[in-house]
Amino acid sequence: MRFMFRHCASALAVLALGACSAPDEGPTCSSEATQSILTKALWDSIEQQFSATAGAQNVQPFMDIARARMQIQVTGITTTETNKNVRQVSCQATLTSTLPEVPNADYSLLRTAIAKETGGNVRLDDRTLTGSVEYRVQLSDDRSTTRVEAQGFRTFTEVVGGIASALYINDAQEKALGAEAAAKRSQSAQATPSEATTAPAAAVEPDVRAIAAQEYQAADKLLNEAYQAARATMTDVRRVALRDQQREWIKTRDVTCSAERIEADSKGDIAGGTAMELAIVGCKTRLTSERAKQLSDIKG
Repeated sequence: MRFMFRHCASALAVLALGACSAPDEGPTCSSEATQSILTKALWDSIEQQFSATAGAQNVQPFMDIARARMQIQVTGITTTETNKNVRQVSCQATLTSTLPEVPNADYSLLRTAIAKETGGNVRLDDRTLTGSVEYRVQLSDDRSTTRVEAQGFRTFTEVVGGIASALYINDAQEKALGAEAAAKRSQSAQATPSEATTAPAAAVEPDVRAIAAQEYQAADKLLNEAYQAARATMTDVRRVALRDQQREWIKTRDVTCSAERIEADSKGDIAGGTAMELAIVGCKTRLTSERAKQLSDIKG
């Protein structure tokens, strides 16, 4: 992935500040230009991942929430190699992000999944996510352009993007709840809901439903893969037992995530409409992900 940054001042402007020429230190791993490009690369990765899943039309509100609620810090910057002939340096750095509290988010499950998938390259301690990035910085001969090529940060940005997506859906659900509550109050007063009252729900519903459905489909795909992998290691008798167990689990999940159960558990705060649809899909996604993890841990 390659990004470019134009410096505001030219080399001549810098030299004009004094009688003596300033030493040409070449590109650096921690310069303002380098860090600006690197940070942009990280956020662009998150944006591209979300856009591929949810569609470009949803990106701007998602990124607004992600940037407002989450931060990515680049620390521990070191230079691993310098090539003065081509004005290039190779660098390493540590990435950190403190993940916010998200309703119904199981960080213990996420922590286990990260450890299993990354082998320690990305870690989640409590709610502090840590990763790393390798990048090369090259400065043009006239020092007007900095190029940065970064790699090794994909898993880190996938986790950040996943949490940001959960925040986005949760915020949309709260807006839908507020809009529906306002509509109920208006109806109880025998007043016709105004356009201003109904517009938020109409604007939220299509996008959020699609995102929630896609997340459930992804979790269901992982579940099917884990189920088939577990069956492949079993005897015929154990396969039959697992099949029956899985059928019972599906029934239990659907009851747990039913509208009746959710309405009862929320004491009536969630009762129909978009908020209920999101709650049902979110419940199924969470339980399906947990079941996929359980099946992936089965040994033959």
